[in-house]
Amino acid sequence: MNLFDKILFICVDFPSNFLRDLTIPSCELRSWNRTFFTIFPVTSVFFILLITNNIMLITLNVFVSIGVAVFLILICVILNQITYRNRLPSQIIVIY
Repeated sequence: MNLFDKILFICVDFPSNFLRDLTIPSCELRSWNRTFFTIFPVTSVFFILLITNNIMLITLNVFVSIGVAVFLILICVILNQITYRNRLPSQIIVIY
């Protein structure tokens, strides 16, 4: 890779791939990452709210913020407990 390609990779490709990995869980064995799959509910909800410019819906009311946080943490804990570290789940059910 030449210098321009390296700069382009660092500035564009790496951040976009990182955001994709955080917001869309991988369904392939070679790229399976339990940590990303576990935090997927939190990152996807905040990404959708940020993209649709509705992030203020959560921050306006303290009780809604706490409720959403507790709900998302509960989902993350459940996903962490029901998934395997080294293999894909047999079925991925979308809760949304």
